[in-house]
Amino acid sequence: MSKALGNNPLFKSEPVEETAPATQVEEPKEELDEFMTMSFKVRRSLCKTLRDYAYTNRLEIQGALDKILTDFFGNIDLSTLLEAPEKTKKTRKKG
Repeated sequence: MSKALGNNPLFKSEPVEETAPATQVEEPKEELDEFMTMSFKVRRSLCKTLRDYAYTNRLEIQGALDKILTDFFGNIDLSTLLEAPEKTKKTRKKG
């Protein structure tokens, strides 16, 4: 087969230099313990508005909700708020 290909430069195999893989620079992420997962029932119209706000400002929904809540609570005197009690974990009964 090599005689049929002759001196075609497309079929010449040249040694390929192996380079070290490029290291990816990771962006600093916010600490995971700063966020908490919770479930809420929210009106559909407000969910749509939140999604539209996040899309318009090129934010993730989590970031948009964080900004909205931060702005809202920034206008409230937090010293007047009562501290909510922590919920206890319910244990499931086996059987």
